[in-house]
Amino acid sequence: MEMQLQENQRRVQRELEDNRRKMAEETQAMIQAAEEELYVRLREERASRLALIEQKRSQMKREIEEEYVRSQVKIREELAQSEKNRIENVLSVFGVDSVRRGELALKEKMEQTRPISREDL
Repeated sequence: MEMQLQENQRRVQRELEDNRRKMAEETQAMIQAAEEELYVRLREERASRLALIEQKRSQMKREIEEEYVRSQVKIREELAQSEKNRIENVLSVFGVDSVRRGELALKEKMEQTRPISREDL
């Protein structure tokens, strides 16, 4: 009887150890699954943040490029106006207005390019 009792105790002890081992394995598997899920979520969140950062960067780049173009247009307009004012100042010094000077230059050019006789055709 005592032998049977000891055998039962050993069997119960083995079953307890097996159950503890199985619980430890299941717990470890659950922890590993949770860690993998967490890593997946972190990677997705990181990818999402990187995409948002790239979107903001592209938007800022586009805005900077647009501002650059606007500034270049403004600079060119100011330069053109300055050149126009300079020319008008020079013409006013010589007493010839810009329209009359343009007409004279066009007339001179037309005379230079017009054939003088039929033989020149």
